[in-house]
Amino acid sequence: MNSKFFVSLLLTLFIVANSTFSATSDDEKKENLTPELLFEKYLSALGGKDAILKVQDRYYVMNATFKDFEIEIAVYQKAPNKFLQSTSFAGQETYLVYDGEKGYQKSFMGDGDVEGSDLEMLKIDASLHFVANYQDFGLKFELLGEEKVAGKNSYKVKVILPSGAPMTYYFDSETFLRVRESKIISTPQGSVSVDIDYLDFREVDGVKYPFSIIQSVGPMKLNFTVSGVQINKGISDEVFNKK
Repeated sequence: MNSKFFVSLLLTLFIVANSTFSATSDDEKKENLTPELLFEKYLSALGGKDAILKVQDRYYVMNATFKDFEIEIAVYQKAPNKFLQSTSFAGQETYLVYDGEKGYQKSFMGDGDVEGSDLEMLKIDASLHFVANYQDFGLKFELLGEEKVAGKNSYKVKVILPSGAPMTYYFDSETFLRVRESKIISTPQGSVSVDIDYLDFREVDGVKYPFSIIQSVGPMKLNFTVSGVQINKGISDEVFNKK
């Protein structure tokens, strides 16, 4: 399994609730809805901009089982945009790192720089405060209507990267939390479509994080459980050096 499958697992999280709507019908609210408003509501639902910006570093571990093998992923982040993801699977160790400028991946499938749209997505994942400053990434948005995710109505937003590569975000129509992300990533076998579902949101130091993540790659589905999220523990810059 290529560790690029895990690029999108970075819990770069999104926005909701505490809306300032006046009393209007559901149809009127939908008519006034924009992608930018969805992001504002998502930010509010996660805990608000002030709470997000207080997070200066974050560490968490998540685990899943695949064909009797244990997968363990440890993720380190530091503001504004440093990122390391270390994956242990079937006796193999892989890692994906972004030092604030360049991305690099080392795995049993090969080593090399992260480039193109994969690098654009990695920059977003690496940004610890992305949900609070998404306007700085040169993204374009298109609201595509509603779609069911896990049996619930969700707003579907197409996100277009500066390179033109698309992603799709899904926001729960009641909580406004982001409940799914879909993207296409590059692997040695070619481009692969990946869906990531976010569930079981819990509050840690004033910010909500998903403690259950389901990643689907074609027919393969991995159910990850986050064992805990540690905030502001003073992660060293050296952690993000290329190994």
